[in-house]
Amino acid sequence: MFDLTYFKNRGDVEPQCILVENDVYGIVDRLREIDSGYFVVFNPDTQRFELHHSEQIDGSYCLTFPYEELDERAVTKTLETSSARAKIIRAEMIAHNEKIERDRNNKIQDETSWKTREMYHYALRHGVDGEIDSAAYSTKWA
Repeated sequence: MFDLTYFKNRGDVEPQCILVENDVYGIVDRLREIDSGYFVVFNPDTQRFELHHSEQIDGSYCLTFPYEELDERAVTKTLETSSARAKIIRAEMIAHNEKIERDRNNKIQDETSWKTREMYHYALRHGVDGEIDSAAYSTKWA
């Protein structure tokens, strides 16, 4: 039998939380199959289920499920965020950040190319006769 009192006294779990020992779909048991240290509580204040780990250092809280019901999505979310996937998650984050940086650089390059092309065509149309056209200092690039 799991004793939630220890975690409540330690401050890891809010006092109003209720331990979920089993459920209709067997989600709690499936979470324990992933890692025997997992336990689920229901927080009546937020109306959400929370996943905790009894052997985690510096607090037991892992995540709050963004669903109103405890179902297969909870198992999927747990597998996606488990520490065993840390390297994969980190690689995904790095790839995503690189894509953002690449897209940003491409946007800057496209804008620079467009402006340079516009200046080139302006110079071709107005020639180089030593006089500066009054429209040369106006821009539509805001």
